[in-house]
Amino acid sequence: MLSYGLFDGVARRDHLVAAAVLGPDDYREIYGKGMEDYLDYLLELEDTLLDVDGTVKVVRVPFHREMYREWLEHSTWQDGPEARSAWALEVAQNVESYERLRAERPVLPRAPEEEREVVEVLYLPCPLLCYNEEDLQRLSRQLDGQALARLWDKIMAWIPPLPPYRKLSRLRARGLTLAFGDRLIEPADVYELEHHFTSLLLGGSESGIAKVPRRFRIKVPELEIEVYPLLIAVLLPLVLRGAEEDVEFLAEWLTEKFVPGTTVSEEVRAVLRSAGWEGEKAGPPGPLLTARGVPGYLEALFEKYEPEEEEGGPDDGRGSRRRTIRRVK
Repeated sequence: MLSYGLFDGVARRDHLVAAAVLGPDDYREIYGKGMEDYLDYLLELEDTLLDVDGTVKVVRVPFHREMYREWLEHSTWQDGPEARSAWALEVAQNVESYERLRAERPVLPRAPEEEREVVEVLYLPCPLLCYNEEDLQRLSRQLDGQALARLWDKIMAWIPPLPPYRKLSRLRARGLTLAFGDRLIEPADVYELEHHFTSLLLGGSESGIAKVPRRFRIKVPELEIEVYPLLIAVLLPLVLRGAEEDVEFLAEWLTEKFVPGTTVSEEVRAVLRSAGWEGEKAGPPGPLLTARGVPGYLEALFEKYEPEEEEGGPDDGRGSRRRTIRRVK
């Protein structure tokens, strides 16, 4: 397998991937762009190397203009991204040339991974008892904006101080912003919603509210439900967006600290009441979870409320036993 120009300066021969790493002056000369674009280039280069299929050995080759131009004069290549990749591959395959170049340039530019703009969505699970179809239908409506704003104010005063979100470039940011989704969602939608927010630019949300598309609304089960009450677990999304190091820190902090009974519990209850929640008959909301943590929470919840036949239960006047809690999968 021989491929040139996987990215500017990146080539592959079988298991070997060579990448010419441009310095800031080289990048400015070639592309006529400044430092912010250069730092994005470094991130894109790393993404390319991570996305190469198969088991490969990656060799990063410091770009050397004079060495490259001399090589270009004696080659059949025309200057460009593929030519730079062919040069890098030739250097990487020549141990003596590579070692001499690395001795001259021992330090390679590093991609600013800590500034990479990322999105993480946490979910606040809320176990609810629904006594009829109207209870289920109420869960599909948008949440009260004022209640969400009060919750956002409370949580911003509660979390550790972090720099506000600032967009640096196409791929980079500093600080973070967070926003609560304006709808409750079903557990089955956690990964799709995260993908939606990853592809959507939130910006610095001062309202603390992120619009959740209507297609994610809670839906009444299509099958006719004959037994109530129903135990249903719904999720309130909390969207974090910003620099990777800040988002990762706050996500970890929140999953540790945001548990039932925290200082923001009353504001959470106010949001839930706007969706028809009537108290902790099935348990308090929380803790905050990542998408990966949702299945374990549901399993524990539904094991606790597994339906049971109640021997000798009181009659409801129609010869049937007392209704028991059921779950909506």
